[in-house]
Amino acid sequence: MVSLDYISLKARTHPVITIETRIANFCERLFFVWISAVAAMAFLAALFLTIIQLISLTQLFYIYAAIGAITLMLAGLLYLARRSL
Repeated sequence: MVSLDYISLKARTHPVITIETRIANFCERLFFVWISAVAAMAFLAALFLTIIQLISLTQLFYIYAAIGAITLMLAGLLYLARRSL
């Protein structure tokens, strides 16, 4: 599949400036570990516990909402780390 990121960046009149710092690299690694390992396993574990009826659907919703909120917070932190110093 062709990536259109290069084309869209060249077409902008004010390109987004990103800064590679240690903080940005740390936030990026933390975000990727969260998405690929922690959040994915928590989603699957919560779904499994709901299927075997150890937790209710309401608790499943709260777990999913918490994981979503943490993911959004980490994404915002990564965005701010790349945009600022």
